[in-house]
Amino acid sequence: MIHFPNKQIEKSHRTEEYVDQVIHYCLQNLDKKIKVTDISDYLGLNRSYLTRLFKQQVGSSLKDYILFIKMEEAKKMLKKTSLSIQVIARSVGFDDPLYFSRIFHQKEGQTARKYRICHQKKTIIQAD
Repeated sequence: MIHFPNKQIEKSHRTEEYVDQVIHYCLQNLDKKIKVTDISDYLGLNRSYLTRLFKQQVGSSLKDYILFIKMEEAKKMLKKTSLSIQVIARSVGFDDPLYFSRIFHQKEGQTARKYRICHQKKTIIQAD
């Protein structure tokens, strides 16, 4: 009996590998401005194909994902360090700290400064 490989399984496995590579690329380049075209070029994939593939697999757009991981890293830094907001903004790939502050407020519903104050108080209370 001749056995033919299941193309659907191969395609699904390849898709997961691409998504893993995208996530790895984003995490390794958090301190840089990441464009979808940078990632597609890195992987050697068509930009439209990559964005469609990522959205199908992860459930959010690649652009939204990039912003999400940058905001998550910024929130960690705001909670755990005393670095200035300008330094944190640059650490997550924002050249313009004012733009970072505007995006942070838009995504988190409060300023980065207010977020830091609220969450550092919680950390102090939890430590007591």
